[in-house]
Amino acid sequence: MSKIPTDQPGEQYETTVREMITREDELTNQRMLWMAAFNGLLFAALGFAWEKPGAKFLATVFSILGVSASFLNGLALIFASNAQRRLLHWWHSNKPNTYTGPGVMGYEPLDKKRYSLYVTPWIVLAFVLTAGWLAILLFVLNYRNYSTSSL
Repeated sequence: MSKIPTDQPGEQYETTVREMITREDELTNQRMLWMAAFNGLLFAALGFAWEKPGAKFLATVFSILGVSASFLNGLALIFASNAQRRLLHWWHSNKPNTYTGPGVMGYEPLDKKRYSLYVTPWIVLAFVLTAGWLAILLFVLNYRNYSTSSL
């Protein structure tokens, strides 16, 4: 039995594109775990230090760290989604017309340009946490009453 040659342009890259998309998924998972762990640590530290002497300074530092880490993680997640979007676009542009195999991604976005990859729960969560830390920072700087002796 002879093997059918796969000389169609793009077909030989199916496995590579799928692996690259899988790698972006793995990186997204790692970033989410890191963000969840770091935000949990910061929230616990904030709760522990809230009524302690010097709490305003610590709360300000924790909030700045939370805003920075969550925002930068959100950007990294957007970059990962952009990489997946570009890989999907490349695959659909180069996929042979006769290709009948599985897609390179389990569930592809319905919109043609695949911009819905940017509106995912993990990206939204990163920016919700950014906004939450920013709200805490504004509260600490503007509304929280601390006696000057505790500073």
